[in-house]
Amino acid sequence: MCVLVYFSTAAINAGGEKTTLFSNCVLSLFPTTCLTAMLKVLLGFEQNGLSVQWSNITMDYKNYSMLAGLIMMVVSFLFWSFLGLYLENVLPRQYGKRLSWCFCLDRFGKKSEMEEERARKIIPKDSPRRNASMASMTDVNKDFECTYMRKDAYEGVTPEVSKLEYIN
Repeated sequence: MCVLVYFSTAAINAGGEKTTLFSNCVLSLFPTTCLTAMLKVLLGFEQNGLSVQWSNITMDYKNYSMLAGLIMMVVSFLFWSFLGLYLENVLPRQYGKRLSWCFCLDRFGKKSEMEEERARKIIPKDSPRRNASMASMTDVNKDFECTYMRKDAYEGVTPEVSKLEYIN
């Protein structure tokens, strides 16, 4: 990788005006190469008595501009971040589950393993197992005591919780 970064930087430096904006932008996917190209533009402006300002940020110097460099810095950040996240999920590792090389596309075509597991665990509505109660209490009372009074919250309540039922 280091050799590739070195040669991409050398290609921009050695190319001069022969390289096109497109090839400079492709090589600028490496942040060090992009910084080198932006520095070359900055030094070229300073040698000619100009300074980089918002009004001349789009001016080309040897087929590269500061605006192209700034845009390529953002693009390279996004490119390397997504590549890192992708490789983290795909490459083998000691812990966790390795995903297939096309896991991004798998999400569109088929259900996730979690959804399939939920579908297997669903109990039919008419099944006696579904209506069986998991927890029940009878004649529940709750009161709150303050310094000046006693307040009953509820009295004589009999709650029952069935399987696959949630209480808010």
